[in-house]
Amino acid sequence: MTPETQSLVYVVIATLVSPLALKVIEFVFSKSSENTRLTHEKLDALGRRVDELRDLNTQQSVQIGVLQSKNDAQANEIRLQANEILALQAQIIERDARILEMEEQINTLKAINEAKSNNPRS
Repeated sequence: MTPETQSLVYVVIATLVSPLALKVIEFVFSKSSENTRLTHEKLDALGRRVDELRDLNTQQSVQIGVLQSKNDAQANEIRLQANEILALQAQIIERDARILEMEEQINTLKAINEAKSNNPRS
């Protein structure tokens, strides 16, 4: 092959390969661009989901706070009622002791009265 023929072959090959190479490069870049776009879409979707979950967590935290506050109030009410019950039970015990004392005094007075009735000299 002569140098001119060789140059001509190189030009023909370059002419044929050049559009093909451009198509290959275009395909690679478009594939890369599509992958990048898909990645960004996924990241955006995940970001939105994270925001949704944060909002839900905030709502649940508020609900927990409200319920805990109600629970604390109920627990306090129960403590107050328990204290009241204990105070009432203490009053009952005191009254029972006083009743027992009074019954003993009544029995003593009855015994004295019977003794006086049976023994009129006193």
